[in-house]
Formats: sequence, C-alpha cells, structure tokens
Amino acid sequence: MYISFQNAVFSAVFCGLTSHLLFNKFEDRHLTLLSRLLVILPLFPAALFLSHYTSPFSALCVAYATCYTTLLTSIACYRLSPFHPLSKYPGPILARLSKWWSIYQTYTGKTHTTYLELHRKYGRVVRTGPNEVSICDVSAIQPVLGADGLPKGPIWEGRRSQNTSYYALIGVRETAEHLQPFNTSHVKAYEPILRARLDQLVTTLQSKGDSSTPIDLAEWFSFFAFGGGFELMSEGDVHGAWKILQDGLRVQAFTQHLPWAAPFFYRLPGMAVSAAKLRAFIGRIAKTRVERKAALMGEDLSSHLLGENDSSREAPPFTQYVPDAFLAVVAGSDTTVCSLVSSSSSQVDDAQGDGSDLRNEIDDAFTPKQPRRPMDDISQLATLPLLNAISP
Repeated sequence: MYISFQNAVFSAVFCGLTSHLLFNKFEDRHLTLLSRLLVILPLFPAALFLSHYTSPFSALCVAYATCYTTLLTSIACYRLSPFHPLSKYPGPILARLSKWWSIYQTYTGKTHTTYLELHRKYGRVVRTGPNEVSICDVSAIQPVLGADGLPKGPIWEGRRSQNTSYYALIGVRETAEHLQPFNTSHVKAYEPILRARLDQLVTTLQSKGDSSTPIDLAEWFSFFAFGGGFELMSEGDVHGAWKILQDGLRVQAFTQHLPWAAPFFYRLPGMAVSAAKLRAFIGRIAKTRVERKAALMGEDLSSHLLGENDSSREAPPFTQYVPDAFLAVVAGSDTTVCSLVSSSSSQVDDAQGDGSDLRNEIDDAFTPKQPRRPMDDISQLATLPLLNAISP
C-alpha cells in the first residue's frame, strides 16, 4: 500500500509527540523501558518512508530525525509554555529548558553564587530547572525539610552507585525509612563520639589560635566531620583521604542533575578513575568497620545499619552495607561542614562585628562556674534563639 510522503512525515511527528507524552507520564518509574521504546518507535514511520527512498538507510535517517526533532521541539515548547505546572515561577530560559544549564553551573563551581543572584533578581521562588524550583524562604524549611516534609527527589537516582542496584539509606526516597537510625534514642546514642570529636576540635583550635598564622576554619571543620576512623585533626591528611573524597564526588555533582546520563559520566577518563578510587577507599573503610563489629565508643550510624544492637535483625550482606558506609563516611561530613561554615560566616558577618551577643547567650546558659558544657547537654542548645538563628 502506497503512503504519501506527507503522511509518512505525519506518522513520524505523531511518534515524537507520543514519545513526549509517555516520557512525561512515566519517566521517573520506567526510564529503561521508555529508552528502549524511543529506539523502536521510529521504526514504524521508517517503514512508510521506504517507498520514497532508494536506500533503507536514508529512510531510517529521515524517520529518526523527524521523530527526535519533534520530540525535542515538543519538550521545549511544553517547558516554556503556560501549561507547565511551574510556569508561574520566574527563572532563566535555559534553566527552564534543560538540566544541562545546571550541569554548566556545576562545572563552573559557582552554583551557590548564581542561585543567590537569581533570588535577588526574581524573588523568593526561582525556577532553576524544567521541574525544579529553588526556595529562599525561612517559612519553607519545616514543611519542606522537616520530619513530615517532602520526600527525596530524583536527584538521588543520579547519586546511586552504578555498581549495585541497592539504594543506600540516604538515597531512599521514602521518609519512613530514615526514621529508625535518626530517631531521638539513636541520635542520643551517637553523642559520646560527638563529644570526643568536639573536645578534640576545641583543643586543636585553641592551640592553633595561639599563633599569628590565620586558621582555615573550613579545613578544620572538614577534618572534624570526616569519619571512617581517620584522625585528620591530629595527624593531618597523611593518607590523602580528603583529596580522594573530593575528586571521587565530582562525578556525582554532575549525575545528580541528569541521572539517565550517569553511565556516560562514569566513563569519562578522569571521573572514572577518581570514582573508582573512592569506591575502593570506601570499601576498605567498610571492611574495617565490619571486622571491628562495634563503634569506637557508644554507637555510630553503622551500629544500626549492621544491626549490632538488635539481635532480631540479620546483618546485611557486605555489598549492601558498602553504599551505606558511603553515607556514614561522606554524606554526614558534607552537611556538617556546610552547616558549621555557614554558621561561622554568619557570625563573622554579624552587624555587631564581634559576636558579643551570641557569646553572652552561650555564657549565660553554660556559666564558667558550672562543669556543664554545651556538648554535655545538647538539648539545651535548642533554647538559645541567637544560636539557632544563625544555624542552617
């Protein structure tokens, strides 16, 4: 049966629009299946083009080009149209069009300053991606990040290890899964390790403060927060752990924006080597922790992950624990460092200039005459308004 060239083009356009509809509805749940469908669908209009070309290859090229051009055009029009759910939020056109804009911002290392400029230009809510907004409003902290806040987004698909199908605890998007290791009783059990580390940090900073050499607080906060059994505060980074960590995490800074492109990024020469070194590094730490069978003092996150204090739980396989070890070593230190650096920066930028109000508040709550220190009664810190005002 003869099909006109115009009808063949219409069929290719229809395949492109259908592909967009399917991706829009099911991308987050059936990406692999949809990717295969994206390869198969253009074959149908390609068959209709055969009667118009002497070469089957030419028919295939025209069909695929028409289908994919329609798909990309449809996506762009939809993301910029008033029919998109986020159309009412302002933001850069390139950011609304594609996550490659975020990839570029990550590459420059200026994402934080770019977002600050965008909020100054557009206001409290800025559209920073096709399906993302950045919110700069203190009233959004609790409903978004609180215990009953929003679940984790698809960003964590891109942070998942490519060598396992298991999701580390930090990447699990259901909030209920996070409650057990971070409930009040477990967090309380982690305090002995925290007190010891805080004592060491304070002692180290006091000794460094006696000299006229400037202190890089961000570096020392990083040494303080980094786990894995490395004594960075006392020995320094003699094993090159911090460099391995920074280089190995670079690939995830990109894959978090485009989870579907993770296999491509992990194959880039520089990133592939760094990611492999980090995996091997975390693997050694995880093996040491499993063989030790207990925290250095009190409990740590691995105590729960390995079921060491719950006889009813069976210890997970080592391959399942390794992604969680990544959480214990890396993720916690990253958020801790950011919070400490931000808080310190807020104190330095304080309008008073000397932070005397904050010091007075802490001194009133923990007087020198009392043997009780802030680290001995962490619950008391929640009652200090100035301290909480500058803490992220």
